[in-house]
Amino acid sequence: MVGIATDGASVMVGRHHSVYTLLKQRQPNLQLIRCVCHFLDIIAHKAMKQLPSNIDYLIRETYNWFSHSAKRQTDYKAIYETVNGGSPLKLLSPSVTRWLATADCIDRILDQEEELTLHFTLAANAEHCYAARLLSEMYKDKTNSLYLHFLRPLLFEIKTVNKNFQLETGDILAVFRDLNRLYMSTMRRMIKPVTPREFFSGSLDSLETQLINVASTGFSPNLAIDAFWLEVESFKDAGGNHCFQDLAFGAIKLLTLPISNAPVERAFSQVTLLKDDLRSRMGLPLLSGLMDVRTGLDGLTSATFRPHRQLLSKFDTSIYYPRAFVLIKLFLKTIVQSDLHENSHS
Repeated sequence: MVGIATDGASVMVGRHHSVYTLLKQRQPNLQLIRCVCHFLDIIAHKAMKQLPSNIDYLIRETYNWFSHSAKRQTDYKAIYETVNGGSPLKLLSPSVTRWLATADCIDRILDQEEELTLHFTLAANAEHCYAARLLSEMYKDKTNSLYLHFLRPLLFEIKTVNKNFQLETGDILAVFRDLNRLYMSTMRRMIKPVTPREFFSGSLDSLETQLINVASTGFSPNLAIDAFWLEVESFKDAGGNHCFQDLAFGAIKLLTLPISNAPVERAFSQVTLLKDDLRSRMGLPLLSGLMDVRTGLDGLTSATFRPHRQLLSKFDTSIYYPRAFVLIKLFLKTIVQSDLHENSHS
């Protein structure tokens, strides 16, 4: 194990008896990678606190206004159809745990800004409601509109990079270039810097020489990053020596470092779906088996799955009635032995 990616929970990265400290005892060179996805979300949340609080109120209360009232939804739909001739897209609820979902909320509000302003103006006169009057004044205030237009592209870029870091396949270096372009000044706060000596063996002079020679050896530039370094590692000179082994091993170790814990979060979601309230007594063996099926099928369905012959041979009566099957075998064996014993005496 080279590295572990996790969020900032104390049970994972605390100083005393956390998962990281326990693993560190067995692997002293283990690298801790703070999950970039979580940090991007936290950064966006902290930045939002520097803005006026009425922006967050505007986003949340706009959704709450329509969420539990079919009449208000019908009235707004009529206004939208009158202005645009079509049905409006549903307003989105901001998430408490995933703050970047606010980017979609802002996007949806700005796409319907004029219609929402008109709706709350009419609602303030018709319902004599304080919330409607307050929202009407907030939508008419151009300062709030400027804040939303300011946040829209910034949050969209952060959300895009966040999604790139959640991908399980892809160019690892490319996502860090995206992060570098997004927020260079805060990159060191999100990713713990590591020294080359923790990954590379050999002297610095030797590594520098190997790097220069790799560039002039003529390796194919069209290979994927992992395939490239595997080819560099397997390269031999005229004497049969792996002349780039120190450099290649270090690069391969760096490529194995996790960049986020998104796959683990997806696994937690699958566990929640499998072990719900109706199946709360499900044991660990069954849960592990179901998780293996979920993760191992890799997009296969019951219509496309073709089991191997060796797998089919294991499906017999013993898997359904193991105890009864064993007792029947012992019973038949006893009868056969008894018959043989009687025949031998006769």
